[in-house]
Amino acid sequence: MKKKFMTSGIILIIILSISCGYSVFNDFFPKASQIICPNIESVFSATVTYNDDNTFIISNSDFEKLIFNINNAKPTRKQSLNDNPTIKPYYAIEIKTFAKKYHYFVYEEGSQVYIEIPYEGIYRADYPILDVIMKYDDQK
Repeated sequence: MKKKFMTSGIILIIILSISCGYSVFNDFFPKASQIICPNIESVFSATVTYNDDNTFIISNSDFEKLIFNINNAKPTRKQSLNDNPTIKPYYAIEIKTFAKKYHYFVYEEGSQVYIEIPYEGIYRADYPILDVIMKYDDQK
């Protein structure tokens, strides 16, 4: 009987330690909130700028692909602490609607593609977003 009680106590302590550890970890390294992206119907222009140099206008036919890829980005625990990413090269995307401007930065780090929204969060994206963007960069 004592052995069962002791085993139950140890299991309870382990479970509480794990849940408290996760809570502390989550407080210090919170996940970014879900990415906010405009509706395709409300977009009237989108531009891409490569490293603050060359600016390209995204065609209407590519709005949907661009917004689809932004919407599918997954939040990470990385924090955005600057106006621009510290990783270079990067692409700055500006999407204009009648109500608001949306700013996103897309870059590659290691073998991953990230979307960064200054001071909001960093999101893991899929490579097709680079295909849409680089199509315009290749035209220069």
